[in-house]
Amino acid sequence: MTNKPLVAIIIPCLNAASTIQTCVESALQQSYEQLIVHVQDGGSTDQTLAILERIRTPRLRVSVAKDQGVYDAINTAIRKTPADWYYILGTDDKIPGLDSVASVMTFGHSKYTLLFGDVRYGKRANQMIPSVHHSSFDNGLWWRNTLHQQGAFYHSSLFAGHAFDLRYRILADYDFHLGLLRSAPSSKHVGMTLCECGAQGLSKRFNIGLYMEELRIKRRRLPWPIYIANIPWVGIKWFLKKLG
Repeated sequence: MTNKPLVAIIIPCLNAASTIQTCVESALQQSYEQLIVHVQDGGSTDQTLAILERIRTPRLRVSVAKDQGVYDAINTAIRKTPADWYYILGTDDKIPGLDSVASVMTFGHSKYTLLFGDVRYGKRANQMIPSVHHSSFDNGLWWRNTLHQQGAFYHSSLFAGHAFDLRYRILADYDFHLGLLRSAPSSKHVGMTLCECGAQGLSKRFNIGLYMEELRIKRRRLPWPIYIANIPWVGIKWFLKKLG
């Protein structure tokens, strides 16, 4: 018997044959014992499911169902996988080292309900993407998503009555984080890099739809004067990212 918290690593997935094995194995190889890896596949038509079928271990669970996008897949996986803590991993991401989860879980029985660290990016197509995302959880979130989803461990209590809002297809994690900021959970930066991320996802394409969604979220979540100040700020960000 163990009293260690159970950690569920959630991997939303669709047609990720080129990266899924590296991603899943980086999770399965973690030294932390109380760990489940749940891949929620949206109906892949490439070799993704065949690759996952060859990875035979009780720690891995694979579920296949049509979904309304990545955040719908995450919500479904969380509902299907009871755990104490949740960590969300993209299919083109990997967890560095073997002891990352174990190191984070030294705080697993603490007062904290949000544990977070930094994220390192791989090959970057845009020079405006930093090599390392240094995470923080404070009012800096009013201006940008300073809390990287792949750098965050969420206690299950944070999802009690809450889920990622499917109205937002690109930045629902940002919306969720702004909601958390308002509720002020006890949080801690764990002082380490938790993920090596791909830099090719939807939120790194910097199209106008991304920034319009950001403004919609901010209009809903921020104090009115801060939202007004964000309108030119978001426009400046979009212009600079397009130049990069």
